[in-house]
Amino acid sequence: MGRFYGRALGVPRDLAQRNDWYRRAAEHGNPVGQWALGNFYQFGDGMDRDLSQARQWYERAANQGFVLAEARLGLMYERGNGVPRDYAVALHWFRQAADAENPMALNNLGIFYRSGWAVPQDYAQAMRLFRQAADKGSPMAEFNIGLLYANGHGVKADKQQARAWFEKAAAAGNELAIDRLAKIDAECGAGSRQGRPQRAPGEPAGRPPAGKC
Repeated sequence: MGRFYGRALGVPRDLAQRNDWYRRAAEHGNPVGQWALGNFYQFGDGMDRDLSQARQWYERAANQGFVLAEARLGLMYERGNGVPRDYAVALHWFRQAADAENPMALNNLGIFYRSGWAVPQDYAQAMRLFRQAADKGSPMAEFNIGLLYANGHGVKADKQQARAWFEKAAAAGNELAIDRLAKIDAECGAGSRQGRPQRAPGEPAGRPPAGKC
């Protein structure tokens, strides 16, 4: 019923009723209800923002193996969002969610290996995790693969591969990738992406045209 009141599905939209139904479910041990309450508290959606309450409800859902709650807890501990920053705890929750192939958790776990946060730095493992996340449609992981190629971290530096991955992420609306492409074009003197060199005859369509950038 909470979903019906929250989305006005056959009933007038009523956030108080929505919250009441989700709370009933959560207090009876339903992990979806617990995760939903965590969201409402974290983002101040229909109730006062309360990160302590958000964490508690996420933990109750995560302790039942609810993957979305595991991933959210990982982010809270990684960023120190309403809790003391604790990379070890964040790593635990990201690993739990990554085991269920959650793309956000896979990407963030890759960041931990790339950065050496609570684990030995391992660019090869970071690339494997980013690719798994990218295969599941994560634009952020596509951007992070581009960074590895751009910086030559764990792979041979390859500007064309980097650009191809940045373009994939940008096409999905990733703002970091869009900004990175704009900087690349500015550095190359292209002025705009339309000013890039034309693709040579027979050059594969999946890669950027041959040229300096």
